[in-house]
Amino acid sequence: GFYQAELRQRADAFADEFINLLLSCMQLEGISRIGTADFPIAREQSVNVMRALKEFDSFLSGLLTLSEQNRLPGTLSVLYLDRSKRMLCYYMRQLAAQTGMEAPDCNPASPRLSNI
Repeated sequence: GFYQAELRQRADAFADEFINLLLSCMQLEGISRIGTADFPIAREQSVNVMRALKEFDSFLSGLLTLSEQNRLPGTLSVLYLDRSKRMLCYYMRQLAAQTGMEAPDCNPASPRLSNI
């Protein structure tokens, strides 16, 4: 249906954004060899990565809501979404710890969803 096409477009947009962020991080890798990550470009990159991760977390939460409403596209697994949210939480907490940003209010070790 329509919402499945919209979900596909949003997922594709996230994939493009994450590829661009990865390429940007790879360009900054050489700079990180100087022994400091505290320079404006790295801080800006960290903020951009955290923003993208939070937006993706919101997208995953929306998919979990669709699952609760039995409207989740058949190719997606609730277990996969739950695992993805846990991994995302872990990466956001690691990024926050390394950069001094505020850590998200989540726990990657929380119990699995009970309706799986």
